[in-house]
Formats: sequence, structure tokens, C-alpha cells
Amino acid sequence: APKETRRFEQAQSGIYGLTITADGKRVLAAGGDEVFFVWDLSSDSDAAELVIGQGMGRTLEVRVIGGGTRFAGSSVDGSVKIWELDVDATRKLICEQTGTPLSEQFDPCA
Repeated sequence: APKETRRFEQAQSGIYGLTITADGKRVLAAGGDEVFFVWDLSSDSDAAELVIGQGMGRTLEVRVIGGGTRFAGSSVDGSVKIWELDVDATRKLICEQTGTPLSEQFDPCA
């Protein structure tokens, strides 16, 4: 019989879409609680590395694209959105778009 080796239970509702990056390092899920989850399989933590909620309504599908650097997600509001999986690339993009720190205490662009 198969043996359970890991469990991720942050979703508060059903999971409607699930995919794994080609390198097998991350699991991505479209949760019915209107968010996308990204879990790092190389980490010992069971907490999601990313939880993305964009007010899209119930998320339905998730696919890794761009050779594993991005993912696309769809939802019941009829939208498809694309996000970076690389935290450093995301930080750089935010800094380029905002140009100013979020607060004096927290400057992700420094």
C-alpha cells in the first residue's frame, strides 16, 4: 500500500487544480478558498512558500509555465493571471514598479 510522506493542509476549502514544477521542487495548488498555494518540497516546512490571493473568486486551475519560472492561474471570475515563482525576480519587479519603500522600516528594494 502507498505510504503518505507529506501533507499540506493550509487550504480551508477544496483544491481544484494541482501541478508540480518540472524539477519536482514545488507543488502548486488552486484552492477553493480563493488563493493559490506554492509549497517548497525541498524544505522541511509544511507552510506554503507563497499564498497568493488576488480577489479572483474561487481559483480553478494552475499551470507552471516559462520553464518553471512562472505560473498561470484561472478562476471563476473569467480571468487568467500570471505570477513569477522567483522571489528575487518578483522583488525586483515590485521595486521597478513602485520605486519607493513600503515604509521606512521595510525597504525590500534596499
